[in-house]
Amino acid sequence: VNTFTKTETIWLDALSKYPGSARSHAMLGAYYFKTKNFQHAWREYNRAYEIEPISPLNVAQLSKCLIELNLSA
Repeated sequence: VNTFTKTETIWLDALSKYPGSARSHAMLGAYYFKTKNFQHAWREYNRAYEIEPISPLNVAQLSKCLIELNLSA
């Protein structure tokens, strides 16, 4: 098992146990972003933002993902 697959598995497992964890969604989003799966990254970053909208990190991650998806206005 390579490191990336292991990382994804860890965060998916964490979310299966604690689906309301903004940190777990953000970390899974970071994994997807690093592997250039921007659609999945957006989904996870957005979920983290929905759970914890006052986090500057969640806002920054969403913005970074929007740039990659070419959706920024």
